[in-house]
Amino acid sequence: MAQRWTRRILLGLCLGLALGLVVGWGIWPFWHKTTEPTALPPNQKATYIALTALAYGADGDLARARSRLDALQDADVGARVAELAGEVNGDRKSAV
Repeated sequence: MAQRWTRRILLGLCLGLALGLVVGWGIWPFWHKTTEPTALPPNQKATYIALTALAYGADGDLARARSRLDALQDADVGARVAELAGEVNGDRKSAV
């Protein structure tokens, strides 16, 4: 009797897994969309700038950092970088 329930449970798990794979890969697959930096909302643009600064700090490649910032297509990206740097420095001063 217990062997019958074990088989039913295993069969149900296998069918559920198979159905999940068919639905997930075939019927409603996830499509990753590439978002351009210009389409990011302001708070995510700030994160993008901060991550660009971190990458520049790690590798020191100024040309690559500039190309990443140019991808934002912001006419005054230098002011935005300075503003974010001021916010970070202000946070550090208040923490001391």
